[in-house]
Amino acid sequence: MKWLILSLLYLIQLHCISQTVSISDGEFQSEKLANESQVAREIVKEINNFGINERQRWLIIHSLALELENQEDVRELVGFIKELKGDSLFLSTMEEG
Repeated sequence: MKWLILSLLYLIQLHCISQTVSISDGEFQSEKLANESQVAREIVKEINNFGINERQRWLIIHSLALELENQEDVRELVGFIKELKGDSLFLSTMEEG
């Protein structure tokens, strides 16, 4: 688990450095978006290389949704995830039933 976290932090740091350099070099908006998309795909690849199951994927999606800046987006996504997955996703509701 520690390896996964360190790998993800490394990829994010690389992205931040490349974003700062490329923006100062006059990078086009489409190139910036393409770079951000590539970093996101690399992060997903690292997560999948770690070997997680379906429930863990949904927990990661839920956790990432909680990190969004727009609180309305957070409420909508978290609500959708809870509606879609029901009580099977969260440990506290599994223990009660």
